[in-house]
Amino acid sequence: MTDLNDRLNDIFGEHIVETNAPKILPHDAASVRIRETVPQFAETCPKCRGTGRFIGYSGRALGSCFTCKGAGKRTFATSPETRARAAERRVEQKAAIAEQFAVDHPVEAKWLNDTIERIRHTGKSQGYLAFLLDLRAASVKYGRLTDNQLASVAKGIARDAEFAARRAQKPVEQDAALDVTAIRTVLQSRKKVMVALFTFSLAPNHGNNPGAIYVKDNGAYVGKIPAGATTFRPARDFDQSRLPALVEAMANPAEAVKADAARRAKALAEDPTLTVPCGCCGIELTNPVSIARGIGPICAGKWGF
Repeated sequence: MTDLNDRLNDIFGEHIVETNAPKILPHDAASVRIRETVPQFAETCPKCRGTGRFIGYSGRALGSCFTCKGAGKRTFATSPETRARAAERRVEQKAAIAEQFAVDHPVEAKWLNDTIERIRHTGKSQGYLAFLLDLRAASVKYGRLTDNQLASVAKGIARDAEFAARRAQKPVEQDAALDVTAIRTVLQSRKKVMVALFTFSLAPNHGNNPGAIYVKDNGAYVGKIPAGATTFRPARDFDQSRLPALVEAMANPAEAVKADAARRAKALAEDPTLTVPCGCCGIELTNPVSIARGIGPICAGKWGF
């Protein structure tokens, strides 16, 4: 290499350094001088506590510390106080962003919080709850929601307002005093029974209404009899015109089945195309004798008809 440099020097009239020798360019030298004048703040590495080694859970050293690269300390260009103030400013900025959505959209923010708490209390609609939690997390992180996300919130607000309007228009029905002794006696031997298309079933002991009797009309829930009560608590969708039939079904189930069969036999005479279900199980009847009495042979044996 020296002979080559001498020959090149003879040709170009200058000394040629070896290619592998380090070179310090003018701007690199300036950077070195700047770094030398800037104060450095060295701190003990919090991960390895100055050892420079990564210690596993068993107490063995598993190599160099990843945080300080084995140096045992970390060097910063700013003081710990400056970095702490910067961290506080970042926290304040995040808090301001988190509050921005509530400032710009107070109605939407309140609806999100109230709906999330309501669903959590009821334990229902877990999929919708996850969706709302994602919306709230986005509003906190970015201080805003996209147009589509705001449209989803507006749709939920409109739907809740519609439900509230329906509840306000429909008068609150008072509990009806009924004789529930007979139906409770029947339910002592079976958990569910159908009487004249009314279905009575005992609430499970592990549910929210242990000992209550749930009432359905043609398969749709219409109310309940609370545990130990003698009153029927109607649901919003209960048809008050069905109350006399319900009173009859509870007071005397056997007579209620016969009366319901007579009514349906009369309707069948007027319209032969109608189908007649069993008054105790709901299965469609095909035998003329069963159709006439409104109950199938199996249910008739259970009821003693």
